Amino acid sequence: MKRSQEIIGLPVFSIVEGRKIGQVKDLVINPEEGRVEFILVSNGSWYVGARVLPYKAVMGVGEHAVTTESENLLATINETSTANSLLQRNIEVKGNRVLTNKGNLIGVISEYEIDETTGKVVRLEYKTAQNESLIDSVEADEVLTYGADVIVVKEKSTNPDPSGSFLSSAPERLTPVPEVSAPVPQVSVPIERQVSGYQPSTPIEKPTPIIEPTDPIQKTTPVIEPPAPIEKTTPVIEPAAPIEKQAPTPTDGTSLFKERQKQFLLGKRVIQDIRDARGSVLIQAGTIVTEDIFNLADKQGKFMELSEFAK
Repeated sequence: MKRSQEIIGLPVFSIVEGRKIGQVKDLVINPEEGRVEFILVSNGSWYVGARVLPYKAVMGVGEHAVTTESENLLATINETSTANSLLQRNIEVKGNRVLTNKGNLIGVISEYEIDETTGKVVRLEYKTAQNESLIDSVEADEVLTYGADVIVVKEKSTNPDPSGSFLSSAPERLTPVPEVSAPVPQVSVPIERQVSGYQPSTPIEKPTPIIEPTDPIQKTTPVIEPPAPIEKTTPVIEPAAPIEKQAPTPTDGTSLFKERQKQFLLGKRVIQDIRDARGSVLIQAGTIVTEDIFNLADKQGKFMELSEFAK
């Protein structure tokens, strides 16, 4: 396995010609396949346009160099429609945010590993959103989408008790409580004494209740009041805010490559004098690359020299 930073910057050698034909500048990812489709190759001695090498044409990715059979396998971006299309989609892996399919942002990609034989992405490393000093990782088979704005991954399931001990725990044995029968009260019946000439008392007659007829219920007719008229309100239509014009985006892979290279070079130091076509010093060694320095080099046709000498 190779980390992307172990590949970017390596020289590219042709086996047939036996010479260096360029340097790896970037890796172009195929988001549907989840693998490296092309290697961006630059040559510091001349500039016609960024060139790409299909990864299937790579013979080896070693510790010191990338090898291919012949320089003829290199092509410009505009000559390769697939590479041009992938670059215009502007899908980056490093620096992209990681979003779970449940809608949680968990970090930002800091590095990724590929299988150097097939170019397949095998693992992504990211700085966690809770603490950027902590690095976590996700396997490539957990990635659902490589997008321009986010990389979508499956959210890890959290199960605090995977053994199911709560369900499998044996119920506690309950000690049976002996039944206590309530005592039945004894009701003593008084025994009447036999008295000579005793006469039972005359039973008391219960008065018959008199039920007076109730007044008939009068039915009242409900009064239905007409509903209040609904006032019609005239809606107030606010004028729409003016639509801001967006800045045009690069329309070809070469412009996009230049923009990426500019972001890569800003802040670096030039280690060797860069001269113009007449031999005069255009950019002195020790100069820090700013946007003005980058534009100057590009205008004078010294873009690749700046890329080579800025470290």
